[in-house]
Amino acid sequence: MSSAALPTQTLAILVISAATVVGVQQDVIQPSSGFALVRDSTLVVLQGRVEIQEPGKGFAQVTRNTRVAVKDSVRTGPDSMAVITYFDGSTTEIEPDTTIQISRLDKRPDGGRDISFRQEAGETWNRVENLSDGTRGFETTTAASVALAHGGSEYRVRLDASKQTVIEAVTDTVVVEALLNGQVVDVPVDPGFRTLMYVGKIVPLVVDPGQSPLGPEPAPPAPVSLRIDIDGPVAPWVTDSRNRSVGFQPRTDVYASQIPGARYVVMNGGRQVLDLPDPVDRYTLVLNGRGGGGAYTVTATAIAKGQAADGRSFGLVSVLRNASYTGNAGDGQSHQSVVNVDASSFSTNIGPSSPLPGRPPGSGAYVSGQKGRTNNVLTDSGVLVAMCRPTGNTRGPYDRIGVASDRVQARVALGEFLATGGVCPS
Repeated sequence: MSSAALPTQTLAILVISAATVVGVQQDVIQPSSGFALVRDSTLVVLQGRVEIQEPGKGFAQVTRNTRVAVKDSVRTGPDSMAVITYFDGSTTEIEPDTTIQISRLDKRPDGGRDISFRQEAGETWNRVENLSDGTRGFETTTAASVALAHGGSEYRVRLDASKQTVIEAVTDTVVVEALLNGQVVDVPVDPGFRTLMYVGKIVPLVVDPGQSPLGPEPAPPAPVSLRIDIDGPVAPWVTDSRNRSVGFQPRTDVYASQIPGARYVVMNGGRQVLDLPDPVDRYTLVLNGRGGGGAYTVTATAIAKGQAADGRSFGLVSVLRNASYTGNAGDGQSHQSVVNVDASSFSTNIGPSSPLPGRPPGSGAYVSGQKGRTNNVLTDSGVLVAMCRPTGNTRGPYDRIGVASDRVQARVALGEFLATGGVCPS
């Protein structure tokens, strides 16, 4: 299986916000769903009241999607959320009652990055974009620790009222540095694990004089998660009732992750799986036809403490039950359906789908020019079949394309052929 780790070439950041297409260099219009290009790290309000403080000034409410700079502080109010997209495409989703301050936003001469922010309170969900040099260059600092992440990493950082820091790795190893007994200790946190730290103390790691810290503990599974399985040549985009999204944004053709703890993987055989922990009451699912389009099947299943919950009981109530529907989307055609979740009865329903009326839901900023576009990700992971299409150009005689499996024979009749090992002749 593989996760959606998309390498980046930084060109510009595409902001999904309100009504129309507006070209600007720094600030853009208030969220809904138009397009604008900016060239700086950008703060987007997802929901509620979000404030920014520039050096030497007081906090002011954010009313527009706004450029952020070093030493700016951002805080969210109760039931309020925001996301920062950095110049390289990495993102920090900021949960309610959270405060962070930007420490570094440096583009290195070798094409690398040096991004750092200090988290004073609350919870963040961080996705680090892949870069060609493979360096870390992305960190979150707290009073107790520093989390250092490679490209492709997704991790969450939470500070509670007692200033305990919880760092949980979701898709790749995160190295946590802490000052312990006057010495810096490196604690690798592998996917599915977490470490808990106070200032000067690592919990549950046990440190005795002359001994090394013990390893982090497994992160406990969410009491209930929503799993969405997708079979067919379509790319998913899920937006929850708090305006947070995960998947492939249909208009920008790039991957985003704004829902804390969400995981997107492609299983052997090409089945796509989205895991959404601690589900909210409502999700909008958009499926965009790719590789010529075709038939698809969507199934929603509850996961109770890491186990499929279809037809089971959880405690004294019935948990989310399996629900599914089928559809057919043409290439580039978007279908929309709604997943309703009733937390009181732990029940759900999903679909059927219908053509998307207008713009897709969600808000956010996206970096254009990414190497890992939707078709490439779906082809590399087996959802689509890799084929070679003649270009008539001797400098590049073939383009690699992604094709739905039931359309391969028709493409062969047009002179195209299967890519050997996923690669076309040069």
